[in-house]
Amino acid sequence: LHHALPLAAMLAQQDPYAHMGEDGTEGQAAEAAQPNVPSPGSDGASAPAAERRPWACAESDALSLIGLYHTWLARGGDDAAAFALQLIPKVMREAQQLHQQLGGMLRHIFPDDPPLVTASAPPSSTEAVKLRRALTAALPDRVARLASLCDSPHEQQLLLELSKDMAPALLRRAYLAAEQGHGQLLWLRPGSRLAIARPRPRYVCFFEIV
Repeated sequence: LHHALPLAAMLAQQDPYAHMGEDGTEGQAAEAAQPNVPSPGSDGASAPAAERRPWACAESDALSLIGLYHTWLARGGDDAAAFALQLIPKVMREAQQLHQQLGGMLRHIFPDDPPLVTASAPPSSTEAVKLRRALTAALPDRVARLASLCDSPHEQQLLLELSKDMAPALLRRAYLAAEQGHGQLLWLRPGSRLAIARPRPRYVCFFEIV
């Protein structure tokens, strides 16, 4: 829970980077159905903790929000820290308020439990895998796979209709959702860590379509 609460608080907000502009992306993916490989969390071994780059999960945009939250808090948790990280201050403040409210609710419901301490470090590889599995279990209707893997007659007909006059290179990057978002092609947003992963994730679990 010490990682799940800030994650839930961040997922409840709008994109903290939304002020950086629209990129025309049709789909935003959150999870890749592959083992977790966290990326390095700092500029270098000698950099102070508050000055390090936010921790990011190479296979989960959603979990990377935990790194943003921790780094924002480490830099002071104020508007100046948000601007330094190119984040929207209002989004970060509201995430912190929701995090505190969730913690307060748990203390009220479970008064005999020891106080829940906010994690001071990013999740370990094992914890990240557990968090990713929990997110995937919570979003069974938001799973999509690469269009190139869609081989049923219905999927082939749908792809044929959706890909008219589309460049082959764009179609190779497209995903087709099973339920939520069905009937349209989805793409990973360019800023996503999954978008630069090679090979491309065969399956993704997404949080929202934008």
